Amino acid sequence: MKKLTVFTFSLLSTLISFAQADESIVDEEAKAILDKVSAIYETYETIKSGFEMIVELPESDENEMQQGTFYLRGDSYKIVLEDTEIITDATTQWTYMKEVEELQISDYEPEENGITPSEIFSIYKKDYSYFYNGKDELDKKKYHAIDLTPYDKEQPYFKIRLWINAEDSHIEQAKVFDKNGNRYIYKISDFEPNIDLTDNFFSFDVKKYEENGEIEIIDLR
Repeated sequence: MKKLTVFTFSLLSTLISFAQADESIVDEEAKAILDKVSAIYETYETIKSGFEMIVELPESDENEMQQGTFYLRGDSYKIVLEDTEIITDATTQWTYMKEVEELQISDYEPEENGITPSEIFSIYKKDYSYFYNGKDELDKKKYHAIDLTPYDKEQPYFKIRLWINAEDSHIEQAKVFDKNGNRYIYKISDFEPNIDLTDNFFSFDVKKYEENGEIEIIDLR
């Protein structure tokens, strides 16, 4: 579960410019669609969204699944699952495991080669080549399918496929193709931009729990 959780959060910073690509491999149709996506998401100061992650494991007949809600504002985020909450203000990270009533506090350190949660809607801007893979239909909706391949071949995955709603240019599904054969499918739902999220929303009220002695607090800083 820990590995699955870390991967979820590493896929879910500041928007950065497109990486410079060899013009000979730039797919102009894909670039036009992604430029439109970028222009829309750059207008959002905050995001709230439900998500579902499905993990397809080659050695298993049953898929793993998690559902939750995430909130983003700049580099700060909160991800709420049934049994876990992870909160960061981009300086400190709080990981609250409800079942064992344990809170871990640590310095926020993004994965060296990972994708931070605030980049979930702009991952195509990080050192990828991108290719238009045609139109697709999911649940009776029409999508543009775009494949991203990382320039860095040391990445644990070799491809990410995005499904972009053809009507509103929102990313609604992503599939990560891991080199070990696993496939991670992310489905976005109940998307709400520009909701009011305060600074306190992206922190954990440790004192409240310390006074009541309700949970074990482990400070790893």
